[in-house]
Amino acid sequence: MRFLNSLFWQLYLSILGALVLIVMLFFAMMEYINHQTGVDDFHRDIHMVSQPILSDWRETQQVNSDLMKQVSDTSFFHISVLDADVFQERLVDYEWVRTIKNVEIYQSVQDGLSLAAQVLPRTSPSTSPSTSPSTLPNREAWLIIEDIDVDPDADDLSDHIRQNFEDELQEDSQQETILQLSAIGLLLLIGTVLMVLVQRIRRHIDGLISVSNDWARGELSVKANVDAPAPLDQLAHGLNKMADELNQTLTEQQVMTHAISHELRTPLSKLQLALTLMVRKHAELNDEPLADDLLRYIDELENLVNQMLTFAKINYQKELSSIDKIYASKLISERVNELKVLNTDKIISVSCQKDVEIEGDLFNLQIAIDNILKNSLKYANQNVQVSTRLESSHHSSQHHVRITIEDDGPGIPPEDLKTILMPFSRVDESRNRASGGFGLGLAIVDAIIRQHEGEILLTESPLGGLSFSIALPLR
Repeated sequence: MRFLNSLFWQLYLSILGALVLIVMLFFAMMEYINHQTGVDDFHRDIHMVSQPILSDWRETQQVNSDLMKQVSDTSFFHISVLDADVFQERLVDYEWVRTIKNVEIYQSVQDGLSLAAQVLPRTSPSTSPSTSPSTLPNREAWLIIEDIDVDPDADDLSDHIRQNFEDELQEDSQQETILQLSAIGLLLLIGTVLMVLVQRIRRHIDGLISVSNDWARGELSVKANVDAPAPLDQLAHGLNKMADELNQTLTEQQVMTHAISHELRTPLSKLQLALTLMVRKHAELNDEPLADDLLRYIDELENLVNQMLTFAKINYQKELSSIDKIYASKLISERVNELKVLNTDKIISVSCQKDVEIEGDLFNLQIAIDNILKNSLKYANQNVQVSTRLESSHHSSQHHVRITIEDDGPGIPPEDLKTILMPFSRVDESRNRASGGFGLGLAIVDAIIRQHEGEILLTESPLGGLSFSIALPLR
C-alpha cells in the first residue's frame, strides 16, 4: 500500500489511532466506574429490600416465606435464606467482589449477576426455634438476595415483572446505542477535522515541492507561496530569498561569461591577424617554430572562447530552443561514422537494442554525443563500444532510452567521478590538460542532458576504462 509511505497519512493515522485508543481506555474506565457504581447501587437496593425481612426476623426468628415472596415480586430480586453449608455450595460459581457494612457482595462468573449475603442476627442465643417448616435449624443462617436472571419469554413470569424488565432492557439498550453512536460520531468528527488540517498542511508542502522542482529545472523566478501557517511561511520566505540570491549570482556569472568571451574575441582576432601579417612580411619567420606555437596558442584560446560561449548559452536556455524528432540509432550511427574518419586507428563498435524515437534539440544532442565520443576516442587504447537500449523507470511508468559509450583506456579514479562533469575539471593523472582540452567538453554534455531532463551515470567500464551513460526520457 503505497499511501502508507506518505508522511501525511502516517501522521493522520497515528493521531486517529491515538484517539481510538483514548476512546477505548475511556470506555474501559467508564466500565470499571460503572461496575463499582453498580456494586454500590446494588448494595443500596438490597439494603432497602432486606429491611422488612430483617425486622420480621428479629421479632420472630423465623423465615417468613410469604413476606420474602411479596418483597421479591416488588423488588425483582430473588430472596432466600440458607444455612452455612448450602450457602458455601451456592458460591461455587461466584467470586467475591466487596464487603459493604457486613454485607458480602459476589458476582456470577458465568452471567455477571450480583449476589448479596449477610448473616441473620440472633437476638437471643437461648431461644429455641420452633418446629415449623419455615424455621431454620439452630445454626448460622444467611439471607441471600440476588439478581433475577429473567427470561422475558418464561411462562411463570408475571406480566408486571415481564413488562418492567422489558422496559428496563429497552432503556439500557437505547442508552448503550446512543453512547456508541455518540462515540462513533465524535471519532468521525475528529477524524474529518484532522483530515482537513493535515490536507491543508499537505497542500502547502506540495506547493513547496513543486516550487523546488521548478528551481531544479532552472526556473528560479518561480516563488513559493508565503501565505502559509507558521513555520511554513518562514520556510517559504527563506526559500524565496535563497532563489533570488541564486538567480542573481547565476545572472551575474552568465553576463560575466558572455562579456569575457566576447571581449577576448577582439584581441585574439587582432593578434592572429598581426601574427599572420608579420609572418608574410618577414619570410625568415616561416621556418620559425615560435611563430607556429603562437598561432597554435591563439587557436586554442579561440577554441576556449567558443566552448565558453557554448556552455554559457546552453546554461542560459531554460527550455529547448527547438524540438526535433530523432531516432537514437540514426543519431549514433551518423556521429560514429563521422568520427571514424578522424580516428582510423581506433575500433568503434555499435549495438542498438531497439530503434526508438526521442524528442529534443538535434544540434545540442549532436554536440553532446560528439563530446563523449571524442573523449572516449582520445583516451581509448583501441576499442570504443556504443550501445543503446530502452528502459523503464523504477519510480514511474515513464520509459527512457539509455546511450552508453565505453572505452578501454586508463579510466578515471572513483574519487574524481563526482567532479569530472564540473567546468574546467580535469583528472590529474591519465586524463589531463597535457593530452588536450580545457575541461569544458563534459560540462557542456552535462548541461545539454540536464536541459533535456535526462540523467548521466559514470562508472567503470568492463573494458577497463570509463563507461559514460546518458538516459533521455521518451516524451
